[in-house]
Amino acid sequence: MDLLLWFTIGFIIIGFVVLFSMKKEMESKVAYIKANVEEEEENRLKARSVILWIWGTVAFGLVSMSLVVWCFQNYFTLDNCWLENCLNSLNYRSPFPSRGNGL
Repeated sequence: MDLLLWFTIGFIIIGFVVLFSMKKEMESKVAYIKANVEEEEENRLKARSVILWIWGTVAFGLVSMSLVVWCFQNYFTLDNCWLENCLNSLNYRSPFPSRGNGL
């Protein structure tokens, strides 16, 4: 397998482990903020960490989606299509007629 695929799989697995390990802590911080509305300074610090966690989660999602799209683009290009190569090695002929250059 390609290094890009292993990097993508590792990034996604490690990212989900980190997100789920921090989820409980963030939920408890939000519950603390809701319960103690009058403590402004401590709530501000906790709210900042929750907001940074949300931004980190969004960034993780965007990078993960980009890596997955990049992997698909890398594996399914016409020059390097593994499915096309497998079908060609089996001498597979399409049941649909070829259109050629015209319509």
